[in-house]
Amino acid sequence: MNAEQIRLALLVLGDLISDPERARALHKIARVFEDVGAAKAVKIISTIRSNWESSGRAPRHPAQLKDSIANAHRLFLSSGAKKQADTFAAFLGLFQGTGDQPIDAFVADAIVSRVKSRTARRPSRPKGAFTAEQAQSLADQLASAANDRARFDALLERLKSERKVGELRAIADRYTGYSTAKAKKDDIVRAIRQWHREDEMNRDRRAAQAKTGL
Repeated sequence: MNAEQIRLALLVLGDLISDPERARALHKIARVFEDVGAAKAVKIISTIRSNWESSGRAPRHPAQLKDSIANAHRLFLSSGAKKQADTFAAFLGLFQGTGDQPIDAFVADAIVSRVKSRTARRPSRPKGAFTAEQAQSLADQLASAANDRARFDALLERLKSERKVGELRAIADRYTGYSTAKAKKDDIVRAIRQWHREDEMNRDRRAAQAKTGL
């Protein structure tokens, strides 16, 4: 199967599923194969997996989506569609580790990893190399995504998986503007998300007041 064929297959499978959440997940994962023409789907999947492994990405996936892809694999296998079954078997290889990653973050991770990395392995980062400038740059990325909740949450999940606790705390300090003493990643991420949601509500409130002339 090429990229366009698996993209269409995922969209059709989503249309056939009665569960709205599972259907949306299949429609979202189909975006991984957009805008890559007739490239072989297995090659794209292999590149994503290779980049994830060489970058040290923490293996995570959306469990419900994995079930849907596994069901599709079984369907193709039982119907004798060997090429499609082989492609979906390779696709399942991306669903490693814990099944707790949001679908938007998983899709974002896959899309940015479709192009083969120039380096075979991630260069080692000396201890203490994370700088204030890096923390500010990543905090700025969060701020620039603030108006798009899906993009913001995907970026936040990626930072959670890639950054150490101290690094994540430094990013949080610069994004929120105050120092946090949180010692766990989940707590730091929760604080960042809470700040974002409150800021989001304040923006909506100001916009509504502006419309009414208050």
